[in-house]
Amino acid sequence: MSMLPDVLGASDEATHSKKPIPKWVPVTLLAVMTASVALPVYLLKRHQTKYLSQASAPPARRNVKGQALGTRPSLLADVQRPARRPEQSTMSPRTARHHAQTELDDGFNAPLHGLKAFGIATLGVWTCAAVGVWGVKAYTGVQNMQEFNVYMRQTLLTKMPWLAARLHAPVAPDPGYNLPTPTTLTAASSDAAHPPPTNETTAPWTWSKAEQRLRTAFDERGFSGWAEAVLREMEEEARIEGIKRGFDSNADRSSRE
Repeated sequence: MSMLPDVLGASDEATHSKKPIPKWVPVTLLAVMTASVALPVYLLKRHQTKYLSQASAPPARRNVKGQALGTRPSLLADVQRPARRPEQSTMSPRTARHHAQTELDDGFNAPLHGLKAFGIATLGVWTCAAVGVWGVKAYTGVQNMQEFNVYMRQTLLTKMPWLAARLHAPVAPDPGYNLPTPTTLTAASSDAAHPPPTNETTAPWTWSKAEQRLRTAFDERGFSGWAEAVLREMEEEARIEGIKRGFDSNADRSSRE
């Protein structure tokens, strides 16, 4: 059963000619990406230049020269004069804290710059997304998501049919599901000896009727209903095959005995 084109809503006759990519699409994408990268770098360089221009120059070093003495002091006076220690400037803790805070305050406002960087990044992402969506619409010629869905399904069918077949392939039954076991053989023999009352209105399972039920499920409930119906039909077919194999095994055993 090959219902894959009918399920996906695509026909073999519908083909889309590949349109050439306009020249302005890659140029616009390149310009937007370059601006989103270069603008934060420019703002950072500008802030550093402004800070360096406002910073005050370091104080000049003072070279204290000894004044020439009118008379040369005696050796005894030089020996007896104690060495003069440099005076230590005392600074209160509050003044020292204020001085340290003033030195650390370089005018850099972290929250403001963080908010600015976040805004620039958000603007760049939204701009790239808008340009990307616009470019895809211009390239594919679609107007809404439904047309884009149909276009992608047809592209998948025509360009990668093996992938489409694997994506929409029915679930394969377990290899050991149909193997007869002693329990199934006993149940099959018991059912053969005492068959349950059959309902005359219940028709036996056939592949043609199963295909008709699958078509009805797809027309009424779409792809999801069709997939559920496929699973049910596969389970029913596996159950009937298991019963048949159980009967065959029982008949072979009886003939051997």
